[in-house]
Amino acid sequence: MQGAHKQFFEISRLMQEDPEGNALMEDVLNACLDYSLTEIGTIPEPDQDRADQLIGLKAVLQRCNSYVAERFSAFEEGLFRGADQEVASWSDDLTYQIMANRPN
Repeated sequence: MQGAHKQFFEISRLMQEDPEGNALMEDVLNACLDYSLTEIGTIPEPDQDRADQLIGLKAVLQRCNSYVAERFSAFEEGLFRGADQEVASWSDDLTYQIMANRPN
């Protein structure tokens, strides 16, 4: 298991008994799917603004990163940090890995 999926999986396992942490991980996953599914085999609606979706994804990811960093010293950086294009690529990778049922 490598790439975006590995880090997501490892942190998800740590948060199994944590309702707030689970909710944050679910929010990140939903934001990734919302953002990335327009890139992976779907056609965006004419009024769909990926810039707004990226802003939302980064906000959810930041909340999750803060939560993870506060609770798990092994993951001081949180789930993922990066510039806009890096976050977009990470989201696409994670979504593809999950949708294709492929860990890398």
